[in-house]
Amino acid sequence: MATVDVNYVRRINYHLQKNRKILAAAYSANKQVQEVSFKELFVQGFSFSYYTHQQEKDNRETYLYCYDYGYRIVDNNKVSIVQEE
Repeated sequence: MATVDVNYVRRINYHLQKNRKILAAAYSANKQVQEVSFKELFVQGFSFSYYTHQQEKDNRETYLYCYDYGYRIVDNNKVSIVQEE
């Protein structure tokens, strides 16, 4: 694999792992509420452009996932976080 390809993959993995870490921390800190402010994630360095997959829930809401933690923007100020079981 070319060096450019390896660096590209590493950069993407870095963002995905960082996003997962931020979501996991926010989820464990707010297990009962499961909603955090958009700004809180953004300030911590969350990159909304990077996610591993998306899933539509029963209520037709689409969640974007970073591995096992998913999120959806509830409104302009809140993000709902879930964890896959």
